Amino acid sequence: LAMSKQSAVAYDYTDKEVSAAYFNLPRLYSGVSITLENPILPAEILNNPPSLADGMDYETERAIRFCGCDLIQRASILLRLPQVAAATGQIIFHRFFYARSFLRCTFDYVCMACIYLASKIEESPRRIRDVINVFHQLKQRRMIKQGLLSENKILPCALDHRYVYLKNEVIKAERRILKELGFCVHVKHPHKLIYVFLKALNTLDNLSVLQKAWNFMNDSLRSDVFLRYAPETIACACVYMAARAYSIPMPLDKPWWRLFNASDREIYDICFRILGLYRQKYMDWAEAEEILDRLRQLREKKLAAANAVEATVVDELKKQKVDQEAGVAAFESKKTVKATTSRRRRITEEEEKHSSYSRRNGHGEKGGGKSKSRRVHRRSRSRHSRSRSRSRSRSRHRRRHRSRHRRHRHWDAGFREKLSPRFFTGC
Repeated sequence: LAMSKQSAVAYDYTDKEVSAAYFNLPRLYSGVSITLENPILPAEILNNPPSLADGMDYETERAIRFCGCDLIQRASILLRLPQVAAATGQIIFHRFFYARSFLRCTFDYVCMACIYLASKIEESPRRIRDVINVFHQLKQRRMIKQGLLSENKILPCALDHRYVYLKNEVIKAERRILKELGFCVHVKHPHKLIYVFLKALNTLDNLSVLQKAWNFMNDSLRSDVFLRYAPETIACACVYMAARAYSIPMPLDKPWWRLFNASDREIYDICFRILGLYRQKYMDWAEAEEILDRLRQLREKKLAAANAVEATVVDELKKQKVDQEAGVAAFESKKTVKATTSRRRRITEEEEKHSSYSRRNGHGEKGGGKSKSRRVHRRSRSRHSRSRSRSRSRSRHRRRHRSRHRRHRHWDAGFREKLSPRFFTGC
């Protein structure tokens, strides 16, 4: 939101589009599309939730989702929120945990943040203290069921450092939800569509069918059908199940739901998923937290083992690198010693060759004086030749200079003679 405000101000003053790099901000997304339609996730994400990558099986993941949605529904009743706010909180809960794993977030903090955010979205805000007190009371009721607390000792949450810490964690969880969802938290609910469809089918007089379809709709919030299908299709499936429950005839030769752009496969799949909720084993809040704690410990052990293996591999690579560098250094030193030895050998061979040449030509020890005199004679001769060449160059330079000076002198004399009064008189 801060980035959008800054970019809007820059656009007003400069009349040109400003990117995130203008404010030294990283570009996290290629674009943001905000619509009034519910986002439908692709099958790749729906069939592979992030929690499965952390070691959780699919059935446990579904059971924990059911438990979280049930907790949000009960808290909304105690907070006296409308059903629309409860439905929004459950859908936000599903959306968030298709982006993040259950093992990387605290379960109850996310539930509090979802219902707190949903109350503000549906314009029925509740104070964060009320949300914390309601969940604290639900926790005490759970302890009463477990026999850990008597019914006469239910107390509100104390205003101490633990309350401040819990409040900050709920606010952080709310921000995390908004960030993961890209601030796209609008939800289009299909509840009002049930009334429209029953009126179109001329069965609105039967209130039991309306209530049954409404109940199926509320129960379907515990599953992820709102992330798989459009709201109109879900409303058609709930009406179809309610009509089947009360044996009310519906036109099936040409299925009536096709008028509302719903297919047979989608209707049957939604019915199957909603009916599967009633066969699912209920998981308590305490059981869900126990499973999550156990899975977190297993994940930490696996990470520690993986880090140990990685550290061992890194140490081995470092050791190999050190050994390789030592081998290269030893090879270089050996190469240097070898080069020095070969150089010495070559010098020795040249000396021996020179000495043998001297002996062959009579320049050995006895003829050493003679060879020395020849060398001295050669040096003196080369010295005399250099001096002679220098003297020749000097004499050549003198001759050149004299001739140039002589030419200039003759020219000056002729010019003076022309400028003399005698020359002008003669003219």
